[in-house]
This record gives sequence, structure tokens and C-alpha cells, in this order.
Amino acid sequence: MSVITAATAAGLGSCPFEIHIRASATEIAIIPGVDLDGDTDLVLHCAVCRAHALAVYGPPAAEVFGPVPADRVGAAMVSELQWALEHANTTYAILNACRALRFADDGQLCSKLDGGHWYLARHGANAVVAAAIAHQRDGCTGPASSAAAAFVADARGRLGQPGPASSHLDRWSVGRGFDRAAAGAG
Repeated sequence: MSVITAATAAGLGSCPFEIHIRASATEIAIIPGVDLDGDTDLVLHCAVCRAHALAVYGPPAAEVFGPVPADRVGAAMVSELQWALEHANTTYAILNACRALRFADDGQLCSKLDGGHWYLARHGANAVVAAAIAHQRDGCTGPASSAAAAFVADARGRLGQPGPASSHLDRWSVGRGFDRAAAGAG
């Protein structure tokens, strides 16, 4: 969970945060945002909140979260693809690539699972994507690492980003105790 101010939600800027909280079955980690550079993951989190969040109390999410330019969302998605290959499971990486391709195609932000279903509907049968969906939905065996790497490399190529991402790949996992995979990022 990330806690941000209303000013950050409205404009993002360098993506400052007040605090990140990660909880698992075995630990709770609290990471204060003071004196840190910000968290570029907030680009996607805020874009998704603006598009899909439901307010329980107060103004609608679209009034709280400012617009996030499509090029900034796309760049964050591309950055996330390399991180996913290096730090997340294969299902996460493949379905993340599917939703990035959907955003590039039609501008729609969707869940990873919806991205996988969109990919199959748009591009036809694909055993790697079908295995990722089955793993996410039913816990079946997920795709092999080599298949995930090939699929994500192809997606990056389609998105015009064939090289490795130059982002925050290990920023939170090195010395700060924040592990995005354990936090359920994405």
C-alpha cells in the first residue's frame, strides 16, 4: 500500500510518497518516503485509480487523481516489463505485457487478467498467454521462464522498446526492504 498526498494524486510530479507498507504472512515493512526520490510505480497506480477506483466517501476518483499523460503511462508499462522478467513470476510478466499491448492498441487500462483475455481475443490462440491466464485464475502450472522471456521481448519490440528498461529495477529491493513482488505491485 502506498500513502500519497492529495497534491501528489492531482499532479504526480516526481511521484513522492508519504509511506509504503508491505505486509506478508511473515512480515510487515514500513518504508517512509521522506528523503527518497519518489516511486515511479505511482504513475500506473494513479492512472488506474483515476480510471477505475470507486470512492467510498468524498469526491469521485477522477476528481482526486489528475490525468496521467498516455506517454507517461506507456513508459511506465514498458519499464515494468523488464522488472517483471527479473523479479516476478512468469504469469505476472506475461499478463503485464498483454495489458501494456492493450494500452498501446486502444488506450484502455485494464487488469492483467483482462489484458490476457484481450490479447487472445485480438491475436488468437497463444499457448503462453493461455497458460498464464490458467495459472492466474486456477493455479495451474504457469508458463516456463524461457517462454515468458520470449513473449515479453516480443511485446517490448511491438511497443518500440527492444532494449532493457532503464528504470528503478532494484530501487526498492536494495537496502530499503521494499520488494514489489511481495507487495503485489501491478
